[in-house]
Amino acid sequence: MRNGSSMLAMIRDAQSGTRSPGRAVFSGPPPQALQILNSDHKAAIEFLVENLDDIRFNRYTTLNLHALLAEDLLSNRKGEGRLRVLPISIGRSAYTPILPGPVLGELFEMVLDNAGRIADPFKQSFFVLVHLPYLQPFINVNKRTARLLCNLPLLKANLCPLTFIGLPRKAWIEGVFGVYELNRVELLRDVYLHAYRKSINEYLTLNRDLMTAGWTLNTFANTLVRSTPRFCLLFSIADIVV
Repeated sequence: MRNGSSMLAMIRDAQSGTRSPGRAVFSGPPPQALQILNSDHKAAIEFLVENLDDIRFNRYTTLNLHALLAEDLLSNRKGEGRLRVLPISIGRSAYTPILPGPVLGELFEMVLDNAGRIADPFKQSFFVLVHLPYLQPFINVNKRTARLLCNLPLLKANLCPLTFIGLPRKAWIEGVFGVYELNRVELLRDVYLHAYRKSINEYLTLNRDLMTAGWTLNTFANTLVRSTPRFCLLFSIADIVV
């Protein structure tokens, strides 16, 4: 079994275009830049929060989240909230996602069904973060959809949500490349744990500062969630996690 350092070296080789023994040189544009949850995600976050009691891991939820996140980001708006009908490639990666067609649809349903069968909310969350980007069911905005959808089990369990704000781009890219290139999840697992610990600290700091100012988190959320979209995720879920 490869250790973490050798896995990291192989992934960095893939990103830099250098050759590891037995592997081809990779070429292509740089990987997609890490996107954080900001105002562009406001409608998708509100959809997740306002329908929390009714939605689950299924086609309806995932397609709607993708449609909201992908709005005005795709060259063809017909791709918003729809499974892709064209083949795609991953920049600077040897991994080629499955071709579009019936099998892609079946695997998409299988991923969501399997996620729904997992009892532990953290395992559910991480499962989605691994498998949805790997499957690449959409023409684009796959990782952003996974990063938001992985919050569903956390919110349903009254847990602090996971935000990737402030996460180094390099760490995220190496984590997902570990899945793409090696079918290994250790690096992405470490990224997930780091991001979640940071999310908890930010939430506790926010709660403490509001109490010091004489606000309750619920009142502050209700007042500012729609006027302060950059922090929409933390504010929107305040009445759920308190």
